[in-house]
Amino acid sequence: SVGSSCTFSVLQRERERERGRDMERMSTCLCLAFLLFSFVADAMYIPRRSHHLLSWRQNRKTSKSNTELPSHFETRYFPQNLDHFSFQPESYQVFHQKYLINSHFWRKGGPIFVYTGNEGDIEWFASNTGFMLDIAPKFQAILVFIEHRFYGESKPHKLANTLGFLNSQQALADYAILIRSLKHNLTSEASPVIVFGGSYGGMLAAWFRLKYPHIAIGALASSAPILNFDNIVPSSSFYDTVSQDFKNVSANCFEVIKRSWGEMEVFSTIKDGLQELSKMFRTCKTLHSVDSVSGWLETAFIETAMVNYPTPANFMAPLPAYPVEQMCKIMDELPLDASNLERAFAAASLYYSYSGSESCFDMENHTDSHGLNGWGWQACTEMVMPMSCSNHTMFRPFESDDEKANQEYCLREYGVKPRPHWITAEFGGQRIEMVLKRFGSNIIFSNGLQDPWSGGGVLKNISSSIIALVTRKGAHHTDLRAATKDDPEWLKQQRRQEVAIIEKWISEYYNDLEQEEQAKKVKEFKRSNRKFVQRALSFFFLLMARRSGDCMRCLVIFAVVSALVVCGPALYWRFNKGFVGSTRKSSVCPPCVCDCPPPVSLLEIAPGLANLTVTDCGGDDPELKQEMEKQFVDLLTEELKLQEAVADEHSRHMNVTLLEAKRVASQYQKEAEKCNAATEICESARERAEALLIKERKITALWEKRARQSGWEGE
Repeated sequence: SVGSSCTFSVLQRERERERGRDMERMSTCLCLAFLLFSFVADAMYIPRRSHHLLSWRQNRKTSKSNTELPSHFETRYFPQNLDHFSFQPESYQVFHQKYLINSHFWRKGGPIFVYTGNEGDIEWFASNTGFMLDIAPKFQAILVFIEHRFYGESKPHKLANTLGFLNSQQALADYAILIRSLKHNLTSEASPVIVFGGSYGGMLAAWFRLKYPHIAIGALASSAPILNFDNIVPSSSFYDTVSQDFKNVSANCFEVIKRSWGEMEVFSTIKDGLQELSKMFRTCKTLHSVDSVSGWLETAFIETAMVNYPTPANFMAPLPAYPVEQMCKIMDELPLDASNLERAFAAASLYYSYSGSESCFDMENHTDSHGLNGWGWQACTEMVMPMSCSNHTMFRPFESDDEKANQEYCLREYGVKPRPHWITAEFGGQRIEMVLKRFGSNIIFSNGLQDPWSGGGVLKNISSSIIALVTRKGAHHTDLRAATKDDPEWLKQQRRQEVAIIEKWISEYYNDLEQEEQAKKVKEFKRSNRKFVQRALSFFFLLMARRSGDCMRCLVIFAVVSALVVCGPALYWRFNKGFVGSTRKSSVCPPCVCDCPPPVSLLEIAPGLANLTVTDCGGDDPELKQEMEKQFVDLLTEELKLQEAVADEHSRHMNVTLLEAKRVASQYQKEAEKCNAATEICESARERAEALLIKERKITALWEKRARQSGWEGE
């Protein structure tokens, strides 16, 4: 998408030359280059007059993209309101938004994987985002690719003066409305939604998660330069990365490209220079400006760096694996007498004609083969990304965008002024680590350091659930491409990490959903019990009111049955215990029969004992009598002390038991208070949830009513 952004530097310089060579080095490469995902192979190289860097691409002779869709995709159209954020009559005008759907692997209730479309035909992105198709069987997911409003076929052709409704906020609202409608039509409201996107689409995916967390539970934002605004990152990072990519492969390659610009300038100063340059570059028609060649070369080097994939690809253009290496190899293998400009042309030809089928190159006629022409408006309104090029790169240096010149261009072309601070005001970006650490969750920011747009991406983890996956050899959203047998191990590992994180999000969602369902069942069970009691009481009072004979008999039966149910068990055990006890008391043992001889009486053995008393014992001996009286007092004293000790021990034991009982009672009371508090919290949460549900239903009914008033008949 950044692809669509483009060489603003190149575009600006052409305009400056037309005004005079004095500002030749200035260029406003507003590289809003954001066809971030775009960078189409058949791209358009907009003449340097466009401050919005509509595209880095030089388009070929094709006029329409013939992208072939993967199997099992179905094309559908959804009626969207033109404006989601106002309630004026014109806001309810409808256009039909295109989307692609693949339910081949889906099971009802399974996840929904949504691609948030970039600035171009949605088929183009679907055919270059094989990662989603690769993982759909594992998750039993349905795939949905939604086309961005005002791109591809999703344009309000019959509605005049509607370009003002082309912006990222309206696009995100489109996605939200379509996803909710789709879940309703699939009768799968509880299905979790994960959004995916690359480049500008990756920015939209991340912003969608932040703006609509109730719709998407997570987002994979690949190569999403959400920090490329408001000078959050250095404006030179884009060109620095492109230059470093070539320098890492070959220092000679870097120097050849750097010197080629000076050689090109010579042709603008000599007689018949443009004719000679046209011949060298095999143009289909004689060139009118040296800048056309400059832009043609810049586009080739920049986009090749962006799509420096480890396997052959046909995204921006048909290219071999690691095309930067192949370009440098071409330069290094040319004869020693070849000029720097000839070497640069030979290398760039790899990008424009890898198969060698192009007999000539049309550098000054451009068409839009991928439906990208809305980016100019976005670059002149909200997508304002500063860009500059230093002396340390392999390109001609230029300063950061001239804000005044940008305004003049946008006023002339569209009648609007850019808003350079709007994106950071709407979505944030400043101090992103501090903000998202406490606010966001479940976002993967993936970046490859060979991608020129990686300088504006999130390259460090923000929290445990906002993860940055950075690969040293990765290019522009390499991870979203379909897996091949030749993929390097680092790319396989990156995709495994992404799958594991997504799997964790979905697992946590289903666990939360299960707990919610269990809570609902408990609540429903309690409610049904309350209803039963209410009905029973109603029946009871009805019988009391009527008091007829039959009713009284029913009432008596109802009372007896209720009493038996409530008191039956206790009465049974009490009655059973009493019956057994009384039986034991009334039973009489049979008389014993004993034929033993009668016992011998002690009186018969010692008759004198009958008149003997304790006081008589030793009564005749004064000393013995005194000793016995003394022992009797001591015995009584010891007995009293023993009884006192026993009483003290019983008292101590009772005190210990009482304290333990109080402690246990206090503990149970605290637990009871916790249970009561938890019950109150749950009940409060339930009431809030019911209130929110009622509110949501009202809003849904209102929007459905308005949609039907606007002609929508449902799907």
